[in-house]
Amino acid sequence: MENRLVALEKEIHGLAIEKNEKDKQAKQLNERQGEIKQKLLQLEGRKTSLQEQIDSLREDIDEQDSVLHQKRRIEEITSNIDSFEDNINLAGTQINENDRQAAEWESTILEIDSSVTKCRKDLESITEDIVTELDSKLKDAGYSSVACAKAKEKVDLILGKITALSQGRKNLFEDFSALSSPSEKDFFEFADRGKSAFAEIASLSQELKIALEEYIATTPQFIDEFLSPEGIITKKRSIDKDISLLQEKKQTLRDKISSLKSENQELVNKINEYRKTLEELRIQKAQIQAH
Repeated sequence: MENRLVALEKEIHGLAIEKNEKDKQAKQLNERQGEIKQKLLQLEGRKTSLQEQIDSLREDIDEQDSVLHQKRRIEEITSNIDSFEDNINLAGTQINENDRQAAEWESTILEIDSSVTKCRKDLESITEDIVTELDSKLKDAGYSSVACAKAKEKVDLILGKITALSQGRKNLFEDFSALSSPSEKDFFEFADRGKSAFAEIASLSQELKIALEEYIATTPQFIDEFLSPEGIITKKRSIDKDISLLQEKKQTLRDKISSLKSENQELVNKINEYRKTLEELRIQKAQIQAH
């Protein structure tokens, strides 16, 4: 029992030592736990501080992104405003150039009107000269419309006789050629009629020559002078042509002026659209800058 007691006491002593050691370890662990908890609290505080910094930075980033977006939007709107202002200036310049060109063509049209007026005065003068000279030439030539008509009627009458005679002799030749076996008498009769016909045609031809000479004599011979390249009729035609060309040129200029006016109206409409859009862009820019 004593031995047993000694053994138990040794065991108790060992346990006491072990307990002391465990108590020391427990104390160290508790101290370590406290340190760890303190450190955790510090880390939590730092984490919270860092999260606040992150949130603040994110807010700054969002704010900078918003500012950058506004800045880019303002730059874009400003560029569009400059572009529309340039378009308005270009359209205005084109309108001014079109007005200048139209005014120049209007001045040319006035010059054309002046030239046409002069040509018409020349035409009236030359027309009066034609009438005066024609009347004078007709009187000098002793022209008679009655004599001319009679001479022409005589020519037509002789031509009618020649035509009728020719047709009759044509029928004679056809009748003779239709004979299957003409006799000698038929030949002699045909020859006599042929001679008679040719003699009559020759006589009518002589009459026609005389009648034509009479007709020509009743026709004014000075007409060729009027129609010659240097004649008064040629001058009148030249003036008529000049007037026609001037009128065509005038109409061409009128069409061009009308085209410029249409173009100017389109440009004015575009300028109004540009200004409307420009005002909207300026309002957008002001609203963005206000925020």
